[in-house]
Amino acid sequence: MVAADASTALICKEPESSVLLITDVTDANYNPYVVNRLKENTKLTTPHMKAYAVVGITGLMRVVLHSVVTFTGQDIKMCDTIEEAKEWLVQQ
Repeated sequence: MVAADASTALICKEPESSVLLITDVTDANYNPYVVNRLKENTKLTTPHMKAYAVVGITGLMRVVLHSVVTFTGQDIKMCDTIEEAKEWLVQQ
């Protein structure tokens, strides 16, 4: 989770409602520890986010993302490709 912690630190330095973010979780592995860290990091970054898109969400990972969204209250757009995510973000 070092990469997620580093990105959280960078995002938290930005002004509120200013960050456009794409996270690609294609082929990512997760466990309860990772899910809890994601919830914690997302809660910290939520005030700084303007829009957030995630690519690569499939199967059980959709349930995990739903729990993160429910916990943080952050609206996260699920996209099938990086290009789709980019197009959505520029419209926000």
